[in-house]
Amino acid sequence: MRTRSWRGFRSPFGLALFAFVYIAGTIAASAQTPFVPYYNKNRIKYDHFTWRIYTTDHFEIYYYPDIEPHLERVTSYAESAYQQVSAQLKHDLAFKVPLVLYKTASEFQQQNIEPGELPEGVLAFAEPYRDRMVLPIDEPSDALYRLITHELTHIFEFDIIPRTLLRRGLPLWVDEGLSDYMTGYWNSFDLMTVRDAAIADIIPSMSDFQGVQFADGRLPYNLGHAAFEFIESKWGPEGLRQFLFALRKAVIGGGESAYEEAFKLKPEEFDEQFDKYLKDRFKPFRDKERPQDYGKDLAPKRDKTPYVSVISVEPSPSGDLMAVAAGNRKDQELDIILLSTKDGKVIRNLTGGFNTLRLRVHLAARRFPRQRGAVDVVVAGRRPHRVLRAPGEAEDARPPERPHAQD
Repeated sequence: MRTRSWRGFRSPFGLALFAFVYIAGTIAASAQTPFVPYYNKNRIKYDHFTWRIYTTDHFEIYYYPDIEPHLERVTSYAESAYQQVSAQLKHDLAFKVPLVLYKTASEFQQQNIEPGELPEGVLAFAEPYRDRMVLPIDEPSDALYRLITHELTHIFEFDIIPRTLLRRGLPLWVDEGLSDYMTGYWNSFDLMTVRDAAIADIIPSMSDFQGVQFADGRLPYNLGHAAFEFIESKWGPEGLRQFLFALRKAVIGGGESAYEEAFKLKPEEFDEQFDKYLKDRFKPFRDKERPQDYGKDLAPKRDKTPYVSVISVEPSPSGDLMAVAAGNRKDQELDIILLSTKDGKVIRNLTGGFNTLRLRVHLAARRFPRQRGAVDVVVAGRRPHRVLRAPGEAEDARPPERPHAQD
């Protein structure tokens, strides 16, 4: 049996060769060592959720243990929203709605119900084919209730007008406009876009609104919201319901124009009356030309305060206070401050010392029986969420009152 000979390593040349190889290998390994901890660090990682199911009268709620402390409150909102939408549309669903909850918006982005990455502006969605609602719950109570109402209205729309039976396209303003209308709430910026369209005389033909592109992607939502308010103001809640079921016949097949069947109007006549409705509604703004005609500048005074560059404003329900996100040139940070709506006086800095570079702000105005002007501010950045109340109380599990739309 032949064996390996080590005689060559006993010679001076063999020992020198062995030493060279050993030292070179050691140097190469030590040179690569600092890079080893960074290997595979950019791999996308997903959280593992332990899903549970909680069943109510109208929902199958999918949640994980982190959401359990909020489950009673979210359930109350969902059932209240169901009663509201069902009563207005005079329609009941024959199934329990699957409601998938995530604790935060970042965890919501990990969902795999909708294939592909969701756009950044998507807060929640409702699926038309399996009737599932998917949403995060890290919104203020009033905003969360509106979000549930909006997505639940989509489920009712999918049930009234099944998407698998469509023979004609359904205008986007109908789906999104009705869902926004059901919340009973106008965001000030959304209402402003409708006002500007009316003043600039660029209101599109709502009866032929398919495929029309606007620079503002929210405009179809907002005009749809205004269109359903117009329908309710002229034909009442029953007229709204009649239009929805007439539209079902028209897009599935076998029905005449939804406008003629529901309102006894030609589509062109509906467009003319809606255009007139908006121009009459915003008529007081047509004659205003100066900023002072619209309101008073309440921004912090640059020469008297350290605050500049106001980027976000949210009023309190009472109207006495407003929370403002403004740059603090003295501390070189972004702060949230409370201002008086009477004279713009700075009342308090709510986020002094919070100087993270990335800041996402949710300003939640809630109603408290004994605290006027209560505002909850949720600050999210590199640190966990912080809730700052000025002043306020702990919220209860009851759904917030449905606010009335205001111009």
